[in-house]
Parts: sequence; structure tokens; C-alpha cells
Amino acid sequence: MRDKTPLVFRRVIFLLCLLGSLPSGANAAEQIVTVVSAEAEPYRVAYRAFQEGLAQKRPDVQAQEHVLGDGSQRERILADIRQRRPALVLTLGSAAANLVRADVKSIPIVFCMVLNPQAGGLVQSMQSSGNNLTGTSLDIPVKLQFEALQSVAPAVKRIGVFYNPSETEKVIQPAAKVAAGMGLELVSIPVGSPEQLLQELADTLRSRRLDALWSVADSTVFASNRSVEFLLRRTAEARIPFMGLSPEFVKLGALLALSVDYKDIGLQCSEQAAQVLQGSAPSSLPITVPRKVTLHVNLNVARVIGLRVPASALERAVVYGHRSANVPPQF
Repeated sequence: MRDKTPLVFRRVIFLLCLLGSLPSGANAAEQIVTVVSAEAEPYRVAYRAFQEGLAQKRPDVQAQEHVLGDGSQRERILADIRQRRPALVLTLGSAAANLVRADVKSIPIVFCMVLNPQAGGLVQSMQSSGNNLTGTSLDIPVKLQFEALQSVAPAVKRIGVFYNPSETEKVIQPAAKVAAGMGLELVSIPVGSPEQLLQELADTLRSRRLDALWSVADSTVFASNRSVEFLLRRTAEARIPFMGLSPEFVKLGALLALSVDYKDIGLQCSEQAAQVLQGSAPSSLPITVPRKVTLHVNLNVARVIGLRVPASALERAVVYGHRSANVPPQF
């Protein structure tokens, strides 16, 4: 049966989940085993770029690819890694990174397309993993996110965020310090379940003065399409700017979001892999963050919430809706 889930929701679901055989005579020092979390186009884009980038630096390297399946498939993947003893393991996505990290301790691992590697326990810090991993995070620096929000809605001072403390506390704490350093206040609202989110959102919009709502990749907050729809509807009704996790949120009704370039993420990972293959210890290589970031703005939403977006913010942004809609109605 054909999946009737709208494409934009399928892409959101992908975001939340973030959450060829080798020749028999190949030398182990020339092998890379790649483990992919799932069949998804963003992973494919990043992996193709990784292959292209690495081929320019190490054309002698050959790769064996695995896609995660059920439990037995995962065991076969790990067994294959143990048998091959490759020079490096590349992982794409959090599921692949967590699987390999738990079992592979003596082979360098480069992870790619992972959200919150520090908060998720993959690495000790963004400066040094403290283990046999390095890689590229999908996380856009918080300061850059708040700057983007202010560029679209300059009056914003008090920013709300919903989160599950057991999942993203390590993201929220430093974000609050970043906000304070920018003269902003981050109002963090803990929730323990999707049901609590629905209640807390309604109560918060009634009782607290928020200038905007910010998003972190938290599977409790964004547990389902229903949660996303509820957040979008309630913030629009309250005329509060909502910063989503990705352009898909903007298409669905968020005011703005930032996106990363998956191809460039793959190229970043190829550069790290080349350094590891040349002898650098993974722990000596800092975890990198996206180099190419694009702002997305929905001007139809801006009109609904009564906001005029400064022209300077739109100069390099991807704009949804007609620019003539950037004239808020009188309430």
C-alpha cells in the first residue's frame, strides 16, 4: 500500500529519527566500512559527497556499505567489522553511530549526520571526543540560531523552549548562557511526555509573556505529527514567532528555520576521514559543525502573526510566500 503521509511530514519524521563488496585481495589498511542508519536521501547526499571528497585525497581506499536492519542484521554488521578490521568505520546517522560505538573500541570511527553528539553521549566534548570517534555534527551553533531569530524578529528578547530534561538538558543549559550573553532570556519549560507538552504549551501561552518559541531536537517534544501541528497552530494563534527545526517546519507553518548543506557535511566528514587515515587520532580532531547554513522564512506566517520581516533578513533567505505578504494586517 502506498504511504499517504504527506512528504513534508515524512521529512520531519526523518529529521526526528536522526534522530559493493571489497575485492578479495584488498588490504585491511585500505578498507572503510560504512554503516548507514536508514535508507534516506539526506544520508545518500552526504555519503556521495564523502566518497567524492575522500577519492580526491585517498583514491586507494575502498568501502563496504551496510544499512541497519533488524537485530540479526545489526549483529552481522558488527561481525563483519570485527572480521575485516578496516582502517576506519564511517557512520551516517545517530542509530549507526551508537551501534558501532558500543561495540567497536579499537578502530577509528568518523560519524556523520548526527544531532547532539555531546548531549547524546557519543563524545565527551566538541573539542575532543575522549575516545575513538570524531565527526561532523548537524547542530547549528546556538548563537547563530538566536542571531537568525533576531534578524527576522528584532524585538525578540524572551525566548521559550520546551524540552525533556532527561534528553536535552545538556543542550538547554549552555543555550541559556549563550542567550544571556546576547542580552536575551531563555525560558526553558520541561516536559516529560507528549501529553504534558500539549498541556504546558496551552498554559504557557496563557500565563507567560514569550516573544518567540525556539526548538531543539527533542523526541519527546516532537514525538509525532500531532505535536508538530499543535505547536504550529498554537503559536500562530498566539501570534508568536516559532523557529522550527528545519525548512519542512517552515513549509508547514513555522516562521523560520535554518538548514544545513548535506553535501558539505559529507565533504567535512571526508576531510576528517583523510586526516585519520593519515595517522591522526580521532580524539585529536575537534567535532565540526555545519559550515554552510541557510535561513528559511515564511512570509505568509509573518503576515498572520502581524510581523514585518526586515528586508535585510530576506536578502539571502529562502522565502516562502509572496513578498507582498510581508505587510502585517492591522489587529
